Amino acid sequence: LNLLDTITNTLYTTINNNDRDIANKILNQFQELPESFGYCDFILTHSQNLYTKTFALGIMENVIKTRWNLLDPVIRNSIRNFLVDILIKTVTEPPQNMNVSFFVNKLNIVIIAIAKNEWTTSWPNFISELCSSSRQNQNLCENNMKLLQLLSEEINEFWKNSLTTQKAFELKNKMSTEFSQVFLLCKFIFDNAQNVKQSLLIQAV
Repeated sequence: LNLLDTITNTLYTTINNNDRDIANKILNQFQELPESFGYCDFILTHSQNLYTKTFALGIMENVIKTRWNLLDPVIRNSIRNFLVDILIKTVTEPPQNMNVSFFVNKLNIVIIAIAKNEWTTSWPNFISELCSSSRQNQNLCENNMKLLQLLSEEINEFWKNSLTTQKAFELKNKMSTEFSQVFLLCKFIFDNAQNVKQSLLIQAV
């Protein structure tokens, strides 16, 4: 793990192009290993390096996009809950690193990738969970609004990503059915505008 941290640090921080190319080649080779996905939970749990954690999320994102439905449903559910727990913990705790937003943005993308696969089937409470948890913490609420924005963009610009027309239609119908919950959350934010931080108000708009 320490070696992996060193390599990811080199990729993102070195000014030496040769060192960066070597680091990138090593990481690509690791990512292409069939068993690399199995190390991601260990990396995300034990590494203190946000670059390394973000790299692990990249591996997970690729699996979600290419062979998510081939995984056992129990494993899929475990991965989903694991990532949601990490996201909640990361955004609700005071940031310990300036690069935390880099990690959170990637985590958001991965969670939305899962939601696109499961929202209409095995994760029907995705929107209601976002809306209910948003009332607990302003930082969490702000990030949940970012998740909703990401999901909306994925649905409305489906031709730019991996969504089929049929899948986009299903997600649009689901969003239409549950939009009232999002509206009530936004109303709750604006009704309490005097006590809400400006960045959350902007995100809600």
